[in-house]
Amino acid sequence: MLNLTILRKEEELSKVPKTRLITNLESIKDNFNEFGVTESVKALLMTDPLMAERIEGKTDDEIIEAIAELHKLAVSTEAAKTVTDPVLGKVQTKDGKYGWDYTKVETHTILGKKIPVKIVINSEKITDHHRDSYAWFKKNVASLDKAMRKELEAYAKMVEDYIGKDQYTYDPKHLDALEIKEVLLKNQKKDGDHKVQFVVLGECPWDDEHGFGCEVVVDKDNKVNIYVAQYGTFI
Repeated sequence: MLNLTILRKEEELSKVPKTRLITNLESIKDNFNEFGVTESVKALLMTDPLMAERIEGKTDDEIIEAIAELHKLAVSTEAAKTVTDPVLGKVQTKDGKYGWDYTKVETHTILGKKIPVKIVINSEKITDHHRDSYAWFKKNVASLDKAMRKELEAYAKMVEDYIGKDQYTYDPKHLDALEIKEVLLKNQKKDGDHKVQFVVLGECPWDDEHGFGCEVVVDKDNKVNIYVAQYGTFI
């Protein structure tokens, strides 16, 4: 068990292996309820990309809940193993019926924000199509800011027209409030002729229940097409 009393001492922070922090947490919620969330603890947690996006600007109670949630996730994926792909590098894979087949966390600039994001694949194996999509995403996604915003804005306004302004009123600031959770590298369909296909998935102000997906498809002629719909449309 991680001794949280140690974390009260700034000089002792280096004794805790940062990269294994989340998976080493046991009974974490009870510990934090007893000792509280110190600034030292927050600083340490911010070194973990999955943790950082969940605790920045949050209250102590919200941080405790986020830690508890990630601890459950870590426990549920103990069987995960790391494999090395020639293009994607090190990725986590796990045997089982639930969850993504392959995942890795990286920092990318998406919609103007530099954030940690989970790259995911839902397939029995990583294919060349996944690799091409990943390589293109990594090289070009930062340059798609304007085009993606245009399609997201059009979709949000469509939602406003469909459900009425009494239920949702579009505000340009909503595009900055998007919470990006994952980037799904899509599987290639048998009759598909596109070179690249991935979907940015997350939560949005105009649909709290279903979230959003922003799909980028590059065809054989290198034309980039962008489509927006509910999260579940793409998985």
